[in-house]
Amino acid sequence: SRICKPLPAMGPGALSRPHVSAPRSSQTDFLRIAVFVALAGLGWFAVDHWNLAAYARPSLLHARVDELGAWAIVLYLGIWVVLNGLGGQTMLPAISGGVMFGWLYGGILTVVGVALASTFQFLLVRFVLRGPAESLLLHRFPTLGDRIADRGLGLLVLLRFVWFPTWVVNIACALSPMRARTFVLGFPAMLPEALLVCLISDSVFTWGWWDIPVQRWVGIAALAAGGVATYLIALRRFPTLRNWRGEGVSTPPESE
Repeated sequence: SRICKPLPAMGPGALSRPHVSAPRSSQTDFLRIAVFVALAGLGWFAVDHWNLAAYARPSLLHARVDELGAWAIVLYLGIWVVLNGLGGQTMLPAISGGVMFGWLYGGILTVVGVALASTFQFLLVRFVLRGPAESLLLHRFPTLGDRIADRGLGLLVLLRFVWFPTWVVNIACALSPMRARTFVLGFPAMLPEALLVCLISDSVFTWGWWDIPVQRWVGIAALAAGGVATYLIALRRFPTLRNWRGEGVSTPPESE
C-alpha cells in the first residue's frame, strides 16, 4: 500500500504569495558595453581619422551628387526614413548629409529627413503599433510619456534641441494626446545641432582633423554659441517653451 507522508506546514498566505523573479544580473549590461567599446575602438584604430580626405575622396562624391541632381536629395531623404524611422539612427545620416551636400544644405536636409522619418514613426505608432510601443516605452522610459503629455511643446523643443534619441521622443509623443501639428513644431529646434554636425563633418572630410583652418574652427565655435543663444532667445520670446520643467509659466506680479 502507498504511504502518504504529511505535507510540511505552511504559513497563511503561502499559496497566494506571488512569484518574484530574481533581479537581472548586471553581467549582460556589462557585456554589451564591453562589446560596444571594443567595436568602437576597433573602428577608431582601423580608420585614419586624421586624414579622412586621403581615401574618402569627397571631390568624387560631390561630382556624383551633381550628376544625380534632385535624385540625390530624394535618395538621401529615403535613407533618412529607413535609418531613422525604422532603425532610430540619427548621427550617421546627418554626417553623410554634411559630406554629400555641404554644411548648409546638409544641415537643412538633415532636419527635413528627420522630420519625415519621425512623422512616419509618429503616425505608425499612434494608429498601428500603439500596444507594442507602449510596452516598450514603459519598460525603458516609464515616466517620459506622462511628462510629454504634461509639459507639451516646451519639453519637446528641449529634447529636439539636445538631440535626445528621436525614436524615444516620437513614441512618447504618439502615445500622448499631443496633436500632430504640435509634434511638427519641434523640428526647427534641431537645426542648430544639425548645422554643427554637418559643418564638422564637412571640415573633417575636406581637410582632415589636423589641417582644418583656424577660420573654420572659429566658425564652428560661433555656430555652437549661436545655437545656444537662439534657444535662450526663444525661451524668452515664447513663454510656452519655459514649461519644460512642468512648473508652469510664471507671470510677474502686477505693480500697485
